[in-house]
Amino acid sequence: MVKSSQLNTMETFLSGFRIKRDGKVYTLTSEEMFDFRFLDNALTGQNCLDNYRDIADEDEADVIDKIRNDEEICYNLNQSIMDDVLTDTGCIEYENCQKYIKNNRNDG
Repeated sequence: MVKSSQLNTMETFLSGFRIKRDGKVYTLTSEEMFDFRFLDNALTGQNCLDNYRDIADEDEADVIDKIRNDEEICYNLNQSIMDDVLTDTGCIEYENCQKYIKNNRNDG
């Protein structure tokens, strides 16, 4: 019997994500995972539009109502936001890698 914690690891993830349902193990293909991630990111973009709608004027709200269910627009909106957020984060990444290396140097 496969335990849920044994279904997926970082090493196995790239070859497919496994789920257990009704006693059977199913593996999502890389294409299915791509679709999952695409829709997950699209939902995040849709949520951003919904949050913006709270402060939008009437014309903006009308546009939001038209585009909020367009998966590609919502996906691209989320990607644009993430691109802006992650711009120039190299220093932060570097410093955090150093911290984790230092904290774990003597653990293994």
